[in-house]
Amino acid sequence: MKKILITIFLSFIFLNHVFALDLVPVENEEIIREQVTLVNCMSATTSWVNINGTQKRIRILAFDPSAENTSEVDKYVCNLLKSAQKLEIERDIELTDKYNRELVWLYVDGVLLQEHLISLGYGQVNYVTNNYKYLEQLCEVQKNAITNKLGIWDNNDIQEVYCNSGVERNKEEQKEEQEVTEEKKLDIKELKHIVFLSSGILLMLIVLVYVRRYAKR
Repeated sequence: MKKILITIFLSFIFLNHVFALDLVPVENEEIIREQVTLVNCMSATTSWVNINGTQKRIRILAFDPSAENTSEVDKYVCNLLKSAQKLEIERDIELTDKYNRELVWLYVDGVLLQEHLISLGYGQVNYVTNNYKYLEQLCEVQKNAITNKLGIWDNNDIQEVYCNSGVERNKEEQKEEQEVTEEKKLDIKELKHIVFLSSGILLMLIVLVYVRRYAKR
């Protein structure tokens, strides 16, 4: 948890200068985006925006922040949205959810927000109810975050919900446990050896005492 807070704090300080360098902005003429303006950022996943003169509540697709650091990620994302030069949304198969929120891919200065957050380990791919267009791409980014134990993936108790990256996250821990077990086995073996030698020496001393006593008689 401490590592996650430090990472978010450092990112908060420097992001305004290097955000555009974290991921390459998506440039595709076939992608239809709508430019929007921020009205109110409610959380990392939900905001009110102005779309063509109408205020709409949006929910970013396929992203779920960790329960452990939700408030920190909320602050991080809201700061991004408030300081952004340009906000754009892109639609997918489903247009709204049961709460009547607009389901969107959200771009912050040309960078896909979901991809950026997942790349930092600030959450994972989740709430997938359809074959959304960027799922494979996001799962690859998530795999990299898991491999490098970024953000939430530093905690081995966090499990993937949608993606199946196949990364052996506890391989290093298992190796350490095995090494500790082997050390314990060696310690026990050495202890048995010491006890055996000590017993032998004690037995020899007893024999010598009896021999001397017998010789004096």
